[in-house]
Amino acid sequence: MQNTLIYLFLGLILASCGPKKAPQNDPRFNSLKIQFQAEAAARGVEVSDGELSIPISFGNAGLENDGVCTVPGMGKNAFSAAANTLFNRDNFERKFIKINPSILEKDLFYIEAVVFHELAHCLFGRDHTDSKSLMNESQENNTDYPLKRTLYLDELFGMDTNFLEFGRLNFCPIVDDELEPIEEASYEAFGRELSHSLFKPSETRDQFCVLVELK
Repeated sequence: MQNTLIYLFLGLILASCGPKKAPQNDPRFNSLKIQFQAEAAARGVEVSDGELSIPISFGNAGLENDGVCTVPGMGKNAFSAAANTLFNRDNFERKFIKINPSILEKDLFYIEAVVFHELAHCLFGRDHTDSKSLMNESQENNTDYPLKRTLYLDELFGMDTNFLEFGRLNFCPIVDDELEPIEEASYEAFGRELSHSLFKPSETRDQFCVLVELK
């Protein structure tokens, strides 16, 4: 009887320490995943469809967090030195992302920044930084993201980035329909639309400019 109780006790301990089931992916995040993959490819970084299968859903991301990349059974914030070996691209199937539903009060640029931030945690093992980056601990510090999105994404995907590269980068007042953007992104998520286009200087404009649309 005593041995039975011991084995039962050990079984309960092992069960409590074992992996918990990851939540189901919320399909409303799929367009953001696809855009992440496209932005990576444009910068020479391959993100496979398998890696994009990481579930993303709304839920408890921890106090004052917009999101968290975690591993079942390792707590709400598994991104730590102890868990670092799990945060590599070979173990993507063990991870999932929780997004604080309060970010729906923000615009689509902010939502994109949060989701891309967490995907960079999960897939690339990127940690937080105090520098100008989507990996800054808070996207509240990146208020110029809609304007300098191209540069933020260059940095996110490992390119050498100089945030002064485009000089006095401004929003475009008027764009000639005949001019082609040198970089363009357009997609829908959560019933909203985001469009971002970067234009090089022209005969009537001596600097790069950005055209942004949110619907």
